[in-house]
Amino acid sequence: MNGADDNLELLIRTLCSLPAETEFVEFKHDNYDPEMIGKDISALANSACIMDRENAYMVWGIDDKTHDIVGTEYTRFSRLKGNEEISSFLRRSLSPNAHYVFEDCVIDGKVAVILTIERAYRVPVTFNNNPYIRIGSYTKPLKDVPDLQVQLWKKLAETDFELLKAKTDLSVTEVISMLDFSNYFLFQGQSGNNSPEVVLNYALSDDLIVKQDNGLYAVTNLGALLFAKNIREFPSVRDKRLRIIVYADNSKAEILKDSVFESGYALVYREMTAFLDGVLPSREVIGGGLRKTEKRFPERAVREVISNAMIHQDLSIPGQGIVVEVFSSRVEVTNPGCPIIDPRRFIDNPPKSRNIRLADLMRRMKMCEIAGSGWDRITMDCEKDYLPTPTVSVYDNLELTKVTIFSSVPFGKMSREDRLWSCYSHACIKHVNDEVMSNATLRERFGLDESYMSQISRLIRDASEAGLIKKSDPTSSNKFSRYEPYWA
Repeated sequence: MNGADDNLELLIRTLCSLPAETEFVEFKHDNYDPEMIGKDISALANSACIMDRENAYMVWGIDDKTHDIVGTEYTRFSRLKGNEEISSFLRRSLSPNAHYVFEDCVIDGKVAVILTIERAYRVPVTFNNNPYIRIGSYTKPLKDVPDLQVQLWKKLAETDFELLKAKTDLSVTEVISMLDFSNYFLFQGQSGNNSPEVVLNYALSDDLIVKQDNGLYAVTNLGALLFAKNIREFPSVRDKRLRIIVYADNSKAEILKDSVFESGYALVYREMTAFLDGVLPSREVIGGGLRKTEKRFPERAVREVISNAMIHQDLSIPGQGIVVEVFSSRVEVTNPGCPIIDPRRFIDNPPKSRNIRLADLMRRMKMCEIAGSGWDRITMDCEKDYLPTPTVSVYDNLELTKVTIFSSVPFGKMSREDRLWSCYSHACIKHVNDEVMSNATLRERFGLDESYMSQISRLIRDASEAGLIKKSDPTSSNKFSRYEPYWA
């Protein structure tokens, strides 16, 4: 018996040791009725979700009373639904989010067939457009059990993409070969060689891998996203790769470079930083008789925006990853998903991420600012260089968010919208730092002298009328007024 059969036998014997059939395990002898299998796949997948199980199982060749291994007469290849093979019938009849695999092995000279079914994700698994559920050892239409229907939808809403399996049935050696644990330890200041036991312990505690029912290991989406040596080996996350496109000017007419990074985020971070250092537009500045080169964009702000895109993306949206587009006068960073916080409250709101584990690990590895300070730092870095505050564009119909970072734009050439956004953001930064905005601080923010006092006063008036800012003291005269964001 080969290693795969050994693991299947261990899994089947483990399931047979259960005292009775459960909401996630069904035993059969020779019943291969396609309709029954389809309904049970739906029911077991949905029940596994409710019970926080990664997988559910159907096992043939088992006595459903004694759980003795009695063998089965048929294998998955020998039955048809009409003139259609069972496998084809099930693919056509089950919803696209149904994921399952048939396997068989010989135990004590008897054939056993096991169907491993992944838990439902995002929406219930249906058979012929109807969802089913398990109640003990019975399969019922979900609509007939309203309380379980409520529980299922609640669990589906809470399902964590980070913890779903990206690659299953791996040995310890395979896990270590597919993930770069040397960088995992290096990022956290732990150098030196670590034994497989130590690696497994850390990887399990950080949810990079999980141990399966058959004794083997699975790499989670979280582990693959951060530490995959080759992210293409993990189908569930390979479309989440980082892509950087560099254009010749401010249009998309001519592409100078188009690079897709093939490793996990933690592994490409330094590579990405070096790449950006080479492609971000720069300018020659002369000061004090010396000539020096300055980037047109604050590099730390660019890196932080990309890190935020990684952390806050909606990982459940298929086919979309992080795209960074570098133009001569702007950088656009687009990620799948819409913000879960109003962009106007990025600066003051407590940190909130839809990918909590990803955010925690990236911060521990110093790939982004501490929780809740990222957008503050981005805004202050741009203010320091007298740049417009980066804008946030949300495309609900496409489920996309785009952050645009601008190079230097003279105040007179800034759009009204960019002026208002920069004024509002300045008031927010001042408020969270226990200060207030004034005409003088706003002029300083734009790098303007006193000759621009009247123009800044008009900008403050426009921001007030737009409901973005308000007077700190409503009774003060306009000349001596101080301002704070509308929500303060």
